[in-house]
Amino acid sequence: MRIVDLYAEVARHRQVVGDLRHACTALIGELRGILAQASLQSLEPDLIILDEFQRFDDLLHGDSEAADLARRLFYHTDGMGNSAKTLLLSATPWISIPPATASSTGTCQAILLTWSSAKAASTVTRTMRSG
Repeated sequence: MRIVDLYAEVARHRQVVGDLRHACTALIGELRGILAQASLQSLEPDLIILDEFQRFDDLLHGDSEAADLARRLFYHTDGMGNSAKTLLLSATPWISIPPATASSTGTCQAILLTWSSAKAASTVTRTMRSG
């Protein structure tokens, strides 16, 4: 009965500070994680849209709980084996062909690097090479 005990402790104090505040924050974090897990289990997306996808590098390559949830969403398949398609959007200008003197990898390589840990990398590669 951790929630009930914490509620009773908070009710006895005028201010929530120190260890009590830390305990409340930890509980809220755990509850958010449980809600995120439950939400992910109930989602059956057909399309996942990442707007300004270059900003999601931490979700695609990170080790955080949010990154784990994102990967579970990206790799989700329904009962019939269908997986969601992923649409990457960005209005940020990219250099398609880097200057000879620049160390930039260029748009195609940068996009593939950003998306390298996700399931759509081969689809992105085929699309960009044929386009």
